[in-house]
Amino acid sequence: MPLLRRAKDVRFFSVVGEKPIKDAGLGDAVAKHLARHGVAAVLEYVKSGGQEIGETFEAYVGEHAADLLVMGAYGHSRMREFILGGATDSMLSRPPTWVLLSH
Repeated sequence: MPLLRRAKDVRFFSVVGEKPIKDAGLGDAVAKHLARHGVAAVLEYVKSGGQEIGETFEAYVGEHAADLLVMGAYGHSRMREFILGGATDSMLSRPPTWVLLSH
């Protein structure tokens, strides 16, 4: 939180349409949590537009000239990663900016 509180601009985004999973308002809950801790974050839902998740992340980071991407890191089986791809793998193999991962 101290790092987020000191940031000039905090943007929180969730990619939608990439997988057939319903969004249960997780982004709204995270934005409210950050606000309770004094972090004014801009929440955006970004459509994948048929792109792979890594390409969507790269486009968003580039469009907003982000200095740091903070994201959760999740591991899946090799078969699932091969079939579905993965945001963590994409950001580790070709990060568009500095990346802080948490698991």
